[in-house]
Amino acid sequence: MMKRMAALLLAVCLSFGAAITAYAEGWQKSGTEWTYTDEDGKKVTNQWKKGADNQFRWLGPEGTMATNSWADDDYYVDSEGRIVTDQWKKLPKRGTRNGGTVWYYFGNSGRCVTDGWAKISGKYYYFDEDGVMQTGRADEEPPTEAADEEE
Repeated sequence: MMKRMAALLLAVCLSFGAAITAYAEGWQKSGTEWTYTDEDGKKVTNQWKKGADNQFRWLGPEGTMATNSWADDDYYVDSEGRIVTDQWKKLPKRGTRNGGTVWYYFGNSGRCVTDGWAKISGKYYYFDEDGVMQTGRADEEPPTEAADEEE
């Protein structure tokens, strides 16, 4: 009777253990694409996640890491998926298929500079609401106060 009870208990424990699935949270590579799996085994989407190099990377709506593209509306990521910071980028105009290329500047936070004047490397530049650097003559003068900070 004791052997039968022990066997039954062992069978219950083994079947219970088989029903528990352990998921490894973290980065997974499939072919050329990277994804991030959460503790429940689901792909993370529309979020920033930190890589092994301590750099944040954007996971788009399909759960794949974005590369050489806009991320989270106001950021741009490079070929390694890292946020572009303190850089000018000449890119296709956002929201258009054949809009030509325009200049954007990404500040020290990585966010695209928008809506007005920004002092970059000692010079003033004007950006529209989409972050496109404007050229030509401005109706508005750049700020002159010494308190202006670079983006």
